Amino acid sequence: MAKIIGESKYDYSMLYVNGKLTFGALVRASIKEGEEGETDSGGGFFSKAASPTEDVKIFTTFMYVEPNGKDVSFIDPSKKSSSFLVSGSGAPTFDQYSEEIAKAIKKDIGKYKGFLQKQPEGTIIDIGQLEQEEIRALHESDKMKDAQETCAKQYTLMMKGIDAEKKKHAGIGLEDFLERYAFAKHILLAGPAGASKTYSATKWVDEQGYASEFIAGSSALEAIDLLGYWIKGGDGNLVWLDGALTAAFRKAETQKTVLLFDELLRVPARELSILVGALTPDSVGNYRLRTNRLVDEKDGIGETETLVIPMGNLHVIATTNVGADYDVDSIDVALQDRFRTHNVSMSTSTLYDICVNVNDGKLPSKTIDSIVDLYEKIKLLVASNELTRELSLRHLTEVITMSAEPSDVPSYMQDLYTIVCARDTSGSQNETEKRIYISTLKKTIR
Repeated sequence: MAKIIGESKYDYSMLYVNGKLTFGALVRASIKEGEEGETDSGGGFFSKAASPTEDVKIFTTFMYVEPNGKDVSFIDPSKKSSSFLVSGSGAPTFDQYSEEIAKAIKKDIGKYKGFLQKQPEGTIIDIGQLEQEEIRALHESDKMKDAQETCAKQYTLMMKGIDAEKKKHAGIGLEDFLERYAFAKHILLAGPAGASKTYSATKWVDEQGYASEFIAGSSALEAIDLLGYWIKGGDGNLVWLDGALTAAFRKAETQKTVLLFDELLRVPARELSILVGALTPDSVGNYRLRTNRLVDEKDGIGETETLVIPMGNLHVIATTNVGADYDVDSIDVALQDRFRTHNVSMSTSTLYDICVNVNDGKLPSKTIDSIVDLYEKIKLLVASNELTRELSLRHLTEVITMSAEPSDVPSYMQDLYTIVCARDTSGSQNETEKRIYISTLKKTIR
């Protein structure tokens, strides 16, 4: 029977795991078959663990509280998740929640991701590599039970502190906003291009597991793109093809469905009136949509299909760019009343997470750090009117995708000067801005 013969003290800390702020601890235990008793080996958070022997296994990893606030899980070292350690514990302030986490990335992500790999040879860092008896012994250990209970309590205190600080500052983050109004009020995400509006909305829908439909708005969008139209099938007969709105309604007849509507305000007002009508509930709380699909004919008069769904089964998340640089119309009052608008700005932590996910381990972490550093510096130069336009998330992810190795990054980044720098009256690139951008680039990305 497996026994826990030695455990270092559990070290507690806030953690940021898979895009979620949580609370957790470092777990370090010695496991031996058939031994009695427990001993405490001591040690600090990043102290060196004892080396495993032929008959003693050393297990070292991080555990963390799941978003439900109750279950405790172990980090899966095989997954390339955006996880990093945040120093300190307890309930953070609002500033820590929004900004300090971003600052902690550069300081701690290397420690966090490298810590498990730097354990003595033979150390087990994946609980899946333990035998079932060993896992059971670990979970039945008094120290493990106490540690799990402590993590859950600290998680509750931490989240209460965060909620209190959010209310003081009268604002919530994008993910909280999406959760607050899910299937209660349709959402419009407004912000500059490259602020991760579409990415964040799509990611949230995927994580929630809702059925979904997507449509990209443009000035060329027509009613049939929303409702549907007849096309010739393979046998030459006409078949009906649902538009995005009709497809969403059809799915919402039987399940909760999200319609992701990208660039909503690029769509002509006439077509948007269809959306206004579709999102107007009837007297019993249903949405109705006449699709223009002919389903019956009597005495020469056609009958078209009308889809009827519960209001609670359809949720629209729309996005729009804002500002004079974008070809968008102002929102109609009737349409605006059907949405809650959230102004989206790109946080450094979100941008970093997306860049890490796109990179997928291809480029070194220090290269991703330098790309994010450049983004921040260009943002400051635009704020001080030394440059004209900021870099966007799209620019960064394109460079990461195209770069096969770190040496490719400076060249691809340099090509972006035509976007960042203004042009003079002759149409030539502003040389002063170009020098500033190139100089900043060379100092930041080496």
